[in-house]
Amino acid sequence: HKEELAAKHASMAERLDYLEHLMGDSADRQSRELEAVKAAHSKHAKDLQGAKAALAHQVSMAERVDLLESTVRDSCERHAKATSSALARLDAVQRRLVAVEAHGASGSGGAAAPTVAAPMPGPAQEASMTSLRQRMDQLEAAISDHAFAHGAQLEDL
Repeated sequence: HKEELAAKHASMAERLDYLEHLMGDSADRQSRELEAVKAAHSKHAKDLQGAKAALAHQVSMAERVDLLESTVRDSCERHAKATSSALARLDAVQRRLVAVEAHGASGSGGAAAPTVAAPMPGPAQEASMTSLRQRMDQLEAAISDHAFAHGAQLEDL
């Protein structure tokens, strides 16, 4: 009976060693897995911070784009008003020029007599009128180029 008890006791010791070995292996494996989970969590937390920073940057970019669009829109409106005003003034000057040319061509035989007698155009006045026409042509070309450039800029937007 002692031998049977000793065999069972040895068997119990072997079993206990085996269970301790399994528990140790299991604890080591769980420890490694826990470290891997912690590392993955740390990486995900870092990635989340990066995503939050990128989102904040995108929001600020959207705000910056809105500000730029507003500034360009305001500038275009101011330029459109200035161009419109300049064209209106140019049109008024052109009408006056046509009236002066018509008055000069018709001489003093026109329907309405001027309040101040205008001298007949001499060579100096004719050169001045030619110079005035050239200047008007240059102004019209400059304004046309300016309006074309702004139109192209607006189309690019």
